[in-house]
Amino acid sequence: MGKLEELFYRGIGSLDLTVNKLEELVQSLVEEGELTKKQGKELVERWQEKGDEQKDKLEDIFDEKLDDLGVVRVDEFDKLKERVARIEGKLSNIENGASQNKTEI
Repeated sequence: MGKLEELFYRGIGSLDLTVNKLEELVQSLVEEGELTKKQGKELVERWQEKGDEQKDKLEDIFDEKLDDLGVVRVDEFDKLKERVARIEGKLSNIENGASQNKTEI
């Protein structure tokens, strides 16, 4: 899973870097008078929305690949631990009840 996770984070990092570079470019265009501040802000916002959409797509792809590999997620694992703990508690109560019944007989 290490390579898949690394690929995911590289993709996210690339998107963030692209948005940062775009912000720098827009800022220089505003300073040079090629764009108004409003135009620059709108452009950056559109690209941020597109970047967020791409991040969502990457996350979906990553989740699909994890599912394909049969990787258990942390929240699923935590639920299983809680379930096992409840079952162990019930089993312990049953065993204790059986032990008490033997001593009473």
